[in-house]
Amino acid sequence: MGLDGVDKFDKVDRARFFLIVPLDFEKIALTELKQKWPTLSHWIRQSERQDEMPAVEIVPGGLLLETDLERGCLLNLLLKVPTRILLRVLSFRCRDFPKLYNKVRKIPWQHYLLGQLPEISASASKSRIMHTGRIKDCMLSAIQDFYKARPPSKKGVEAAQLLAVPTELYVRFEADECTLSIDTSGDPLYKRSYKTFVGKAPIRENLASALLMILQEQLPKREVSALIDPMCGSGTFLFEHLFLNCANFSRDYSFLHLPLFKPFLKHYDEIKSAYSFSVPVPLLSYLGFDIDPETITGAKSNCTNAVTPVVFETADLFNFKYKKFHDKNMVVLNPPYGERIKTTEMAGGLREYFHNIVEAIIVTYAPLLLAMVVPRKILMKEKIKGYQVVQTHLFTHGGIKLRFVIWADKRQKIEDKTPL
Repeated sequence: MGLDGVDKFDKVDRARFFLIVPLDFEKIALTELKQKWPTLSHWIRQSERQDEMPAVEIVPGGLLLETDLERGCLLNLLLKVPTRILLRVLSFRCRDFPKLYNKVRKIPWQHYLLGQLPEISASASKSRIMHTGRIKDCMLSAIQDFYKARPPSKKGVEAAQLLAVPTELYVRFEADECTLSIDTSGDPLYKRSYKTFVGKAPIRENLASALLMILQEQLPKREVSALIDPMCGSGTFLFEHLFLNCANFSRDYSFLHLPLFKPFLKHYDEIKSAYSFSVPVPLLSYLGFDIDPETITGAKSNCTNAVTPVVFETADLFNFKYKKFHDKNMVVLNPPYGERIKTTEMAGGLREYFHNIVEAIIVTYAPLLLAMVVPRKILMKEKIKGYQVVQTHLFTHGGIKLRFVIWADKRQKIEDKTPL
């Protein structure tokens, strides 16, 4: 039995979830979901629920799957690539506002809301109903009238007033099909809570994790022990790799305040109490460098929750002197593109600037792998100083078309490290 229009909810009911994912990273998000699904099975050892991962539909900008309510909500803790996770409430065909009002008013909102009016995010495309302002007004009017017929408890209303992030309801019209969903994440999932300092023009945490997962595809044949970011800013790449396999219990989520989830709160607390934060550290060491001393001071302030020390030091990539590096390191960086941050090294042109970065990294670090975010308009050389491009990934960030380029040292003999 699904959740659409139910008057009571059972623990084994199936629910539909939509994982909002940055465009161009849907397949990476699916790979992550497959890899981390067994962790849910470890958390939820109940015989009445199957451990096998359900079928997943990939659509532009997200993943759609059906599972039980508890598993779907707990995905918020594990997944690094999605922006947020929505719980589907109801889908129906609708071409006029009276039908929208009647459908919404009949939804058992006591399962989804504490008595408050939600924030509403509306979108419409190729439908008779297109005015998003009227859609919001109609939704709110219907929910208000639901409360008149079934007043919420005073305790629930008071609890709703204490929520740090308002509950958000998503309504989407596509070709006269209306889909209602409620947010289970709260703040966007890329807000991890480990950062107190944010640098200039940072890459979003979920994009950084997705790019690192792409880089991971090159690791089975290479024994890497250190990750270095020579233009680290606030340390996003370093922290995201460090916490890549950690569940995030250090922030609040909207699903914890859904009446539907109340039967699972005790189990959630048990999972949280039993969770071991001593997850095996992916690499032996993490090193971050930046030319700006204030940025390095800020990056160090983000280290307080790190399960292993991350070393940050002030250094200029183009005039660099440092002690011996790990021989088996990889380098990843998101340098300034000249859009929001400009440097003197860009005076000779962006193409020369990016090639100079690559050459400086090769000379300074001699990494096994070198991965860099580059504007798509910059055509990088396939081969540079014995390194060759082995993988690229196109994506967009902040409206800028970018390319994630991975070079590998072709001078070193590569042994297959993939387990048999």
